[in-house]
Formats: sequence, C-alpha cells, structure tokens
Amino acid sequence: MATPGTRRNRLTETSTTRKEIAAAAAAAGGERGKPSGKVVAEEEEEEEEDDEDQEVCIASSSSSSSKGKDVKERRFPCPYCQQAFARKYDMEKHSRKHTGDKPYKCGVCGRKFVQVGSLAVHMRAHTGEMPYRCDVCLKGFAVKERLRLHQRTHTGERPYSCEHCGKSFARGGQLMVHRRTHTGDKPYACPSCPLRFTSSGNLKTHTKLHAGAREFQCHLCEKAYPRADTLKRHILSFHENRRLYKCDVCQKSFKGHIRDHMRTHAEDKEEKPFGCTQCGARFNQRSQLTVHMRVHTGERPYSCKICARSFSHSTALKLHLRMHTGEKPHVCKLCGKAFAQLPHLKKHMLCVHNTDKPYYCERCAAFFKVKNEYQEHVEMSHPDDVPDDLKGVAGPTGGGADDGGGGDGMADVRVVAETRRQPSAATAADRRHPSSKTGHRQMPMPQSPPKQHPTSSSMPMEKMRTLLALLLKKISTPGRLKKLGFGTRLIDDVLVESIQASGRVPREAGEAGLEDEAQVLAANIQILLEWTIPEEYMDYFRAEKKSTTEILEELAA
Repeated sequence: MATPGTRRNRLTETSTTRKEIAAAAAAAGGERGKPSGKVVAEEEEEEEEDDEDQEVCIASSSSSSSKGKDVKERRFPCPYCQQAFARKYDMEKHSRKHTGDKPYKCGVCGRKFVQVGSLAVHMRAHTGEMPYRCDVCLKGFAVKERLRLHQRTHTGERPYSCEHCGKSFARGGQLMVHRRTHTGDKPYACPSCPLRFTSSGNLKTHTKLHAGAREFQCHLCEKAYPRADTLKRHILSFHENRRLYKCDVCQKSFKGHIRDHMRTHAEDKEEKPFGCTQCGARFNQRSQLTVHMRVHTGERPYSCKICARSFSHSTALKLHLRMHTGEKPHVCKLCGKAFAQLPHLKKHMLCVHNTDKPYYCERCAAFFKVKNEYQEHVEMSHPDDVPDDLKGVAGPTGGGADDGGGGDGMADVRVVAETRRQPSAATAADRRHPSSKTGHRQMPMPQSPPKQHPTSSSMPMEKMRTLLALLLKKISTPGRLKKLGFGTRLIDDVLVESIQASGRVPREAGEAGLEDEAQVLAANIQILLEWTIPEEYMDYFRAEKKSTTEILEELAA
C-alpha cells in the first residue's frame, strides 16, 4: 500500500505532467494562454544568452521559490551539483542544464528547448504575437522580462555597477560580460579556430564568418554582413559619408577601425600584435601584415583589366586606374593645377605655395592640414555654403581622414559577373555591322539573355569612368585610342571627341536634365551605346528596362 508521502509525490508528478501538456497544447494551438512570469524568467535564462541575464534570473527565481519553504523540504538534490529542490520536477528541469537534454521540440522549425515554457514563448516568433507592450513607445515584446528591461531605456535605470571601475549597466548580463574585460576571461571558444570570446553572442556572430553566412544585405550596394549593426555602420560611413569615431589624441575622425588607429599612438611594442615571421616587422592591423607578406611571397592579387598590370594592394590598383581614366581629383585651389594623388598635391602646396596645409576654404581664405579639420570648419562656420569639393564626398572605406586608405575602393569593378560570348554570335554581329570610319568596332553581344543587375543609376563617377575605359579598350583600335588621347586625358573628354568624330552631337552641362558631370557622362555613354550596339540588342535592353549604367556594367565585364 502506498504511503501518504508516496501518494503526494505521485500527485505532484501527475500535476506537473498535466501542466506540461497544457502548456504544449497552448503553444501548438496559437498561444491561447499566456505563460506565467516565472516561465518568462526561465525563458530569459535559456534563450537570451547574448544578454546573459541568467545569473540575475536564477538568483531571483531561487529566492522567490525559497519563500515559505523550509530547507529540510528540499529532498531532491541535483546529481551534478550541490543544489537541492523541493519538487522532483524542479530537480529534473534543473538537471537538463547539465545534461543538455532538450525534450521539447518546435513543430514549425524543429528547434528544441529545455523547458516547455521556453517552447511556448518561442512559438510567438512564428505567430507574431507580442502581448507585452511598452506604455511609452508602444513597442511590443514576446517576453514580459524583455519589456521590463526595455523600460529602463526610458527611465535611465542602471542598477548593476562594476566593482572594478564603477560603470553601471541596465542588465545583469551586460555587467557579467563587462567584468570579463577586467579579468580577461573569454569562456566561449570557437570550434573552428583558436579565437575565444567574452559572450556567446560574439561567438555566434563569429561562427557565421566561418559558415559564410551574411544575411544582412545592403540595399544600396552588393555588400552583406553577418550583423545588423555592422550593416548600419556600413550605410552611415560608406553611403552617407559619416565619420562615426574620433581619436582623442590627434582629433582625427574616422569611419571605422578606430582601435587600429589608436595603436599608432602607443609606444609599447605590444600594441602592434601582428608580427611577420620572416623579417620581424610588426603591424597594428592584421590587414597590414597580410599586405606586407606579399613582399616576401611576390603575390599580386589585384589586376588591372585594361592593361593586365597587377598590384599587391587594392589602393595601388585604384590609383593606377586613374592613369587610364585621366582622373585628377586633387585640385589646388590657388592655381588650379590638378593631381591624381593626394601626396602630389601636398608636395605642390609645400614647394610652390609654401604651406603644408593642402586644404583651402575659399569662402574664408583659411588653410587646413587634414580634411577632417576642413570639414568641421565648414560645418561650423558656413554649413549652408558648402564648397564644391565637399559636396557629395564619399570615401570607399573608413581608413582615415585623408585619401588613400587601405580599402578596396574598386573591388566592385572586379566582381562584375562575366558574360560569356559565343564566337558565332560575335562573328555574325561583326558581319551585320562593320567597323565605322571612326575606328570603333561594333560590340559582339551575347547570344543568351544577359544577367540582370540591380539598378545603379547612382553609380559613383570613379566606377563609371573605369567601366567606360574598359569598354573603349574593347571596342576601339589601339591607334584610334592613341589619337583620342586615351590614358593622357580625362576619359569624359575622350568620349566627347569620339562622339564628335562620328558626326554626332555630345551632350553638355546645362542642358535639360543634366545638372552635374555624372549626368552628362551618363548621357554621352548612352549615345555611345546606341551608336555601337546592334539595334536588336538595344531593343532587348529597353524591354528589360535597363539603365545606361547597367548596360555599361554588363558590356564592360
């Protein structure tokens, strides 16, 4: 015969099983019931590892469960640690944290959970239910604990303080991660490489790099990132030209890599952690070491598609391409002389105009040594009267305040999809459209429909000129290009003279719809395309609603 204690235990287990069934049914049936506050707290322990609030949740959960209970009633000890519980179910639920057992599986996505309450909350990700709303901003949350933590953004409450430096945090998990910056503890190890991390969230993001997962795609270009905040910084710095970081030592502003820059001010050799194994040279950044190693290996991975010359660094390729396009973006405002590289302008200013400050504001006749100072001066002194050389300025990387950073500014030119051309189609096109007297060959077009690219009406001038140079190299004879001054003049002027030589009239600035040089260049490229591309292919591009720059990008590849 069962004793009263045995019957009580069975009743407890039966009641617990019913609770599990009821919660699972609620989850599968569209969340008809709301989980209790305790279930929400338990969900925080398991699912929000990035915030690491489990320490706080565990403490509060254990303190609340101990109220009104005698220590002697905790008759079910955990077989893996010293903690004991009043109910066998609580002990079994706790022991799953040691064993890793996750018996509750989502019927939609297959994800497994330690607790049935965690599954119930997870189902809201599929149903979209947000039962907890902030009274201030009306933002919805699937978990009540998330709402409580969110409300601190409005109240400014930061109840967790670091005992080492006094810095305070809104969440206990943030404090836990912060403490590791003092202790040096990095408990999360990458299974694919030797790197370790202070939080599971950072490890999770890092593992995406090994898997090649970059789910956050920029809507303005082809770049993608594993984190949403990295994409946001990319848009602000690359597309909106914002310099989000400022050095407290030299006052320069940067679009990124501020930690790498700070190492340049450090005197300790340990601040240059990347060393060459062959010559002992040390560098602030891993990318600098990578480029340096090419001195020993002779590797030149960046090739010019116009002349096939190769380079060890992307910046060297970028500067080389200006030899073909004729671009000289650095102009002396005192005498009007232009240069392809910033160091050449600086040398000119020093030798000719006797100043080491190459940036000049014509509005107030002031000189500046770095571009950042020049920009800050304009923003503070006359923000409504921005000089032409600061309008629409957008650097390719966040490398520094001056031009010539280490970013691969022209990488997008090199990744344009290759379009295979059939020899038979090319021969037929040449027969139908023989070379004109101006020396241009008709473009051999692909037999199969070309791949559609995203709209690129706002293509940067530098890229547009490089693609134009590639196209002219393909469709023109070497003698004709030399006569037009290809490689010695701005590519815009080469195109204009070529159009005039064909008996056509080039477009000019000031005409209807042509407000800047980018629009003028695009309009003249359109004349070139209509002149050199067979009509049937132009009809196809029009039917596909291809822009001028899209057609240029496909043909130049």
